[in-house]
Amino acid sequence: MSDSPEESILFPNLSLFEEPKHEPEPEPRLGAWARAKIGTFQSRLEAVKARHRDRRTPTRLLVGLTNDAFGFNGWSSSIVDCDLVDELSDQGMYIVRQKAVVRITLMDGTYVEAAGTGISELLPRAVSYQVSKRMAVSNGLRNAIMLFAELVQ
Repeated sequence: MSDSPEESILFPNLSLFEEPKHEPEPEPRLGAWARAKIGTFQSRLEAVKARHRDRRTPTRLLVGLTNDAFGFNGWSSSIVDCDLVDELSDQGMYIVRQKAVVRITLMDGTYVEAAGTGISELLPRAVSYQVSKRMAVSNGLRNAIMLFAELVQ
């Protein structure tokens, strides 16, 4: 009876019916273009930081380094969120604190986000809001640019 094709197996091995498990490989966070450009940016940033040891590196220098490393069309920045944190008024003069989240996106889609805070003191209300928002966005942009070095590691 074992030679007949009608023979049925009562307890087959269930692993024969299972789909093979393929774990997807983690996608690399950085492409070759981004890795090379961030390496260039990081080396130039270290040289500028050596010059400005005790002081903060000016935002204009960081933006210039970013333009040199990634190209003028190689990156873009956008404000993701901007929130009012605190507002105090005293005799028509205001103290305003705002928080902004800024995203920098590279040409290949790699992006970083960072937050920055801005504060303005003893200015009229409209001017105080403008100054604190501009400062928050500028600090967020600075912090996001500085995060590119961490992407490589």
